[in-house]
Amino acid sequence: MKKRKLVRKLLSFLLTLAMVMGLMPGMNFTAYADTVNHLETNAGETSIQPLSATASKNTISKYGNVVLSLKCEDLLSKGYEYGDILSIRFLERSLELPLCSNFTDVDSGSPGIFAKKDQEYVMLAINMGDFATYYGIAQKQVDENNQVLWTMIADEEISVTISMKEKGGYYAEYLLHQLKYEDDRSAYPELTDEQFANFRAVTTTGMGKGVLYRSASPINPLHNRNTYADAAIRKAGVNVIMNLADDEATARGYEGFGNSYYSRQKFITLNLGIDFAAEDFQQGLSNGLRFFALNNGIYEIHCTEGKDRAGFVSAILECLMGASYDEVISDYMVTYYNYYGVTRGDERYQTIAESNIVKSLERAFAVENLKSADLAAEAEEYSKQIGLSDEEIALLKVNLEKHAETVTKQNPDGSITTTTTTTDSEGTKTTESETVKADGTVEKSTDTIKADGSTEKSTEKIMPNGASEKQTEIVSVDGSTNKITETTKPNGSSEKVTDITKPNGATIHEEVKTTAKGKETSQKIETSASGSVKITEQVKQPSGDHSKVVMDKTGKKTVAIKQTVTTAKNGKVTIPKTVNANGEKLKVTSLKKNFLKGSKTKPKKITINASNITKVAKGAFDYINKKAVIKIVADKKDYKRIQKLIKKSGVDKDIKIKRVK
Repeated sequence: MKKRKLVRKLLSFLLTLAMVMGLMPGMNFTAYADTVNHLETNAGETSIQPLSATASKNTISKYGNVVLSLKCEDLLSKGYEYGDILSIRFLERSLELPLCSNFTDVDSGSPGIFAKKDQEYVMLAINMGDFATYYGIAQKQVDENNQVLWTMIADEEISVTISMKEKGGYYAEYLLHQLKYEDDRSAYPELTDEQFANFRAVTTTGMGKGVLYRSASPINPLHNRNTYADAAIRKAGVNVIMNLADDEATARGYEGFGNSYYSRQKFITLNLGIDFAAEDFQQGLSNGLRFFALNNGIYEIHCTEGKDRAGFVSAILECLMGASYDEVISDYMVTYYNYYGVTRGDERYQTIAESNIVKSLERAFAVENLKSADLAAEAEEYSKQIGLSDEEIALLKVNLEKHAETVTKQNPDGSITTTTTTTDSEGTKTTESETVKADGTVEKSTDTIKADGSTEKSTEKIMPNGASEKQTEIVSVDGSTNKITETTKPNGSSEKVTDITKPNGATIHEEVKTTAKGKETSQKIETSASGSVKITEQVKQPSGDHSKVVMDKTGKKTVAIKQTVTTAKNGKVTIPKTVNANGEKLKVTSLKKNFLKGSKTKPKKITINASNITKVAKGAFDYINKKAVIKIVADKKDYKRIQKLIKKSGVDKDIKIKRVK
């Protein structure tokens, strides 16, 4: 019996050694355990002593990995080796887990005990899964900032016992998982810069030409691929990006982010974990796909390596657009060539695919055999299950089936211009151009002609100090126009001016100013075809307190307060003396019925600066707190006149009216 086990392990080792010898130059296949020790040790024959450890909510990572109080070096120094199967006991559970050096040492969705080379402490984890949730250790919550919080389900601290189950019982499989890559560009002389960045266009059936790309992170310098990926997405004209790995603060905090091409594009940060079945992953992915559906452009998907999360999401979109099983596998496995040199003829090729993307998609689609499944139908159903509507899925498909052509050229002045032209299935043609000058100034332009004849043109200039200017003009089929001017200052303050002209001659003029601290002041002037004018002024504070005043123009130089709204807790309302509209100074001369009714709570403090008031409608002060105080800023003569108008309007006799100088 012992002899058969020894022969079987020897054959496994020789098979693995032969595979190692067949690797391409420049690629690495590394085993970390001592082969001789495992070959000479029989299962069950061990005197290795059990070990104890603890874990709490503070030692659980955002991915659900449970970090133990046991150091990796202490575990390995006691005779435990990679490839052993260990018995793990906690919370009245007993698991048999392989001891591994990395998550990829087990199949996707499989658990293990990990003593990683780059970490100090041992952890219990599931490759592409959430160990803490799955095994009932803790409950996960995600706050409004996408930060993960944990609550222990049973004890605030759990005890874990580790002992040997089978020496070398997982060793042959462990060796097959030992794929290791380098972060040094020179280690891959046979790859292009784009391959080194794991960058490529998705070209499966149904996908538009040059419309969807995937890569390693263009901003995270961890694996030295970011600058190559950033150059690649610029060359491809990518302008809509799904970042699966980071939250926004982390993304913007990477060194060099502000100078990257990436930073000037539309991007969404999802900060997703690696458990594809987790509710927060699916909710985040739903937001990412919706972002693609609602933003027309050239798309890119990335995580950190562009391997697991990006591979899964790319595969979902490939299936949705009509890709075959073989196409999905082929695109997924390009990553394993770019990182590890695994080619289609490699004996590990199919094993890797089946252990990773095939298993992941079978779980996502709830099918037993991915190869025989209707992938398009399953991907569409999956998209609905995670929260997309039929309309969003249809729009996503339209965006992904269009065709794009990108041209990059070096200009005589040293600037670089990237021009991308896209044409969708409905005939809409969009030409986008970006020029990066030597001093860092960026100039953008977009020209869209829709099949129905409507057009949209915009130009944008972004200065090195962060200031920007953007102008947009939209002309509809019916002849209406929409002109928008947006400016941003280096301190972050901004101003947006919108002018809309409708076919019947009606116009809307709106100005929105936002301070560096977030206070937003806006004025909208709506002029009907008949010439009547409505003016709306709003102030939104970062604190959440907002105010709004709606006025109707009653003459050439006068307006009436139609509605005043406040969300301030103190119920304070101020009536202005004048209002400026399009450079014209207008006097406030009248207060209409229930002009205070827009507030959620009845106002307590009303200050009237309008000494011009000549009319107060009956019921003007019906919506007012019983203990309210009305202050009138005026001289004695105007005060008495306005006080009389207010009392005549039917204000409660108990309401105090005071004069303020």
